[in-house]
Amino acid sequence: MINSNGKYELPLNYRQLLYIGRCVNTDDPYMLGRVRIYPDDQNIADRLASVYNFNEETDQWKDNDPFIFLPLLPYFVYQVPKVGELVHVIYTNPDYKTLKGQYYIQGPFSSPTTINSENYNSAKTFLDLGIRNKPYPSIKNSQGEFFNKKTEGVYPEPGDVALMGRNNTDVVLKDNEVLIRAGKHNKYSKLEMPTANLNRAFVQLSNYQTTEQYGSTDKIIRLIEEDLNITKLIEYEIFNAENQFSAYTGQIILYNIKPDDISGTTMASVVSSLSNLEKFKSVQRIQQFSAKPLTEVIMLINDFIKSVKRGVFEDGTTVINQYPLYYRPNKENLDYVRDITGSTNPNKYTTLVTLFAGVKASEFSSSILGNGLIYDKNGKTEVPRKPTIETYREKRVLNQTKTAAFMGADQIYFLANDSVNPAKAKINLNDTIYGIDQTRLVDDIQPKTSSVVRGEELLDLISLIVRYLATHVHAYPGLPPVPVSSDGTKIDDLLKELLEATNKVLNKNIRIN
Repeated sequence: MINSNGKYELPLNYRQLLYIGRCVNTDDPYMLGRVRIYPDDQNIADRLASVYNFNEETDQWKDNDPFIFLPLLPYFVYQVPKVGELVHVIYTNPDYKTLKGQYYIQGPFSSPTTINSENYNSAKTFLDLGIRNKPYPSIKNSQGEFFNKKTEGVYPEPGDVALMGRNNTDVVLKDNEVLIRAGKHNKYSKLEMPTANLNRAFVQLSNYQTTEQYGSTDKIIRLIEEDLNITKLIEYEIFNAENQFSAYTGQIILYNIKPDDISGTTMASVVSSLSNLEKFKSVQRIQQFSAKPLTEVIMLINDFIKSVKRGVFEDGTTVINQYPLYYRPNKENLDYVRDITGSTNPNKYTTLVTLFAGVKASEFSSSILGNGLIYDKNGKTEVPRKPTIETYREKRVLNQTKTAAFMGADQIYFLANDSVNPAKAKINLNDTIYGIDQTRLVDDIQPKTSSVVRGEELLDLISLIVRYLATHVHAYPGLPPVPVSSDGTKIDDLLKELLEATNKVLNKNIRIN
């Protein structure tokens, strides 16, 4: 509390509960999770000197070792700090710290990214003792949004219960779901945001609160756009649209358009008079004009469009791969018409509006902004749609619970202690009680396991074989069967399926012994 002098002081009845210390040894001979700790609230040299006949080098873990602390967590929840990490220290009686009743619990962490090993001083970041520490970057912003979207799912969310491993493993207990994960994030450097590893190994047990079912298959007809990237762009402009003498100067430019394969900006259904295509344009031809009346300018632009459609200009220059094609005024002319202000020049505005209305791909087309799409040589002005028959199944959601279990990894092995592959030797699982390392996996387990079979694909292959056997015919007795059976099954198809069975029927990444 704050005293009359404005300074912080402890109340008279204050009794400290938690202390801090540094873990210095975790090799408990009894393997009970005990650790040796140097508490910050004690003078280590004085405490060692106070213990009769105690040698710090040779007497560690003996009955008279003053720095042995018991875990406050029960043994069933085994979690031991690493050497050098900060721990919280709790005394049964803080007034008599020489008694055996002293316990510890893991200290705080400065970031989820440091749980592999937390620096002693860094662990104080969110304590009063760490007021000068520079915090690690946060995982989310103040609105609860991830700074890096690819980090989402790596760490437990509020409301979930989790057991965290030191490095890249956890068990997450969510509502009606259990996740066991290893390799949940990719490698990352200090200060980087970890990203989710899509190839993690995991087991998921789920109790879904509803059951989703598909009905029978039906067919519908949909109109699908035959959308393509435009290949050409024509832009025209008048430099002096404000002049009052009907003597206009400007240019018409034909551009090649490089397709935008990332965001689809150049698709025919997307391009408009306002589309920003600057980074996809490259000039193919420029035609300039000078001191022309407006009617002649309109004629020049329309003839230019027709020449591109034909694929050849009057000077013999050819244009290939010109469809889909888009034409429009340039951005400066267009913006002047669209953004009318008090300073808009009426002569310039009227000239441009008249120009836009006169520019058209054909006598039957029109656009108040002088723009349009020419999809193909037939002059289509819209992306055509093609009727396509699609199959679909109606989905129903039933108010019934449904449980499901999943297992996923790059490779999955199912091993039975009493099973031996008749064609291979028995797998030796000795010395694997605490886990199977990769050397044992590669040297002993992989060679002695077999791929599992995809049931439906195997039935398809067996069905093909049976059909051929049941319907094959011979040209004459004693001759081989003819290549095509009476129901149309071909021996070539059968041989092809047999060759592909190694990959289609067998799953080499799910193996059994």
